[in-house]
Amino acid sequence: MIDAVITWVDGDDPGHAHKRAAYAKLAEPGRMPAGLDESRFRTSFELYYCVHLIRRHMDWIDRIHLVTDGQRPEWLSDKVAQGLGLAVVDHSTIFRGFEDVLPVFNSKSIEAVLHRIPGLAPAFLYFNDDIFVLRPTPREAFFTAAGARWRGRFHYGFRLENWVSALLGAGGVEREASYLKPGREREFLGRKITFQCAHSPYPFFRDVLADCFAQESSLRHQIAYRFRSHEQMTIPNLVANAAFMRGAAVWGRDDWGYVHGRFDGDDAVLGVLERVRCNAGIRCLCVQEADQMTRLSRLRVERLLADALSRSRLDAVQ
Repeated sequence: MIDAVITWVDGDDPGHAHKRAAYAKLAEPGRMPAGLDESRFRTSFELYYCVHLIRRHMDWIDRIHLVTDGQRPEWLSDKVAQGLGLAVVDHSTIFRGFEDVLPVFNSKSIEAVLHRIPGLAPAFLYFNDDIFVLRPTPREAFFTAAGARWRGRFHYGFRLENWVSALLGAGGVEREASYLKPGREREFLGRKITFQCAHSPYPFFRDVLADCFAQESSLRHQIAYRFRSHEQMTIPNLVANAAFMRGAAVWGRDDWGYVHGRFDGDDAVLGVLERVRCNAGIRCLCVQEADQMTRLSRLRVERLLADALSRSRLDAVQ
């Protein structure tokens, strides 16, 4: 049995926005300015397509757990949630016993306690709500007898990293922004060569994540920050590297695409979308900061996702 977990927030909700603004005035050690960016909390079409495309293209997923902060999207009625096999999980549930750190506006803190979701399967596919499954994808694309199949690359450090990256290729999109940067995970695990995750679905094992934070002091240090901090680890990188060290992970194929609404203009977005549409080997697409795109690019992205949900138009070009 394998579940899916999605973290989501509606930053436009007045109550949430007011609460976030109040806590943003408090100083936290090593706080990252990007962690206060309003784009991190805005939502539009992403969650709807994220959830429905999982159900459309991953029939082996059992339960979907939507992790939120006392919120619920308007389209997600109890009846719709039941039909989708989706359970809403509040922060108060997974932070039970650590209520002093709430409220939290920081995915690095939230991800550290995902293993505490009640009834969570031993293996689960973790999604940010801006990651979309575009085509039918078998279980073996992420979970095999050899271990979890991680997308990304190995970070070797120093000058050797650039040489190896050039030799092996950078992956689905040749740009640093499309990878989660390795940071304190290397020191925490005592691992010199660090695997650097791509922005695609993350194949977690519940026990690997739980074991990383078996000591309460380690967990408390990770979740002590309401906003992103340089003092924290990036959880997908941590779990991936811990799994590699256990022999429970293998290197996955480059079957993902990536666009960034803040940095990619209309031509760049169109180029990625056309490549994704025409290449049947690309299973997933990450669309970061869609709210920063032009109206034209947003319409193009939504058209691609709508076609992927119906599959008729996406299949027609293959």
